[in-house]
Amino acid sequence: MTTTSDDPSASDRVGRRLLPTSILLAEIAEMDAEYQRQHFVTLTDLCEGRPERLDELRALIRTGAIPQPAYADEQGNELVRPDYLALWVGGQGGGCEHRGGGQDVCGDDRPVASVR
Repeated sequence: MTTTSDDPSASDRVGRRLLPTSILLAEIAEMDAEYQRQHFVTLTDLCEGRPERLDELRALIRTGAIPQPAYADEQGNELVRPDYLALWVGGQGGGCEHRGGGQDVCGDDRPVASVR
């Protein structure tokens, strides 16, 4: 007899009931959302209190000068790690530095991309 996880009476080899696929997917989605809430911030929130403007960061993302956000939430907000800009701002690890006026420079002073 063939059973599927969508069949509420489906059992595994030790006799436990299998959960319907829709329930499993909902549980996985909630676990992923919880992981995002715990470990990521919105790009908008990241910009608060910083000299970098949201539109500048989005332009740098479009040009590939900085990585794409890891996730987007259900509202479409870009989600990034709280240390997202650590390698870009301040020159850590050969990262890049924002110098304003649309000029961004890597640790070796080579231009990255214009944000304008």
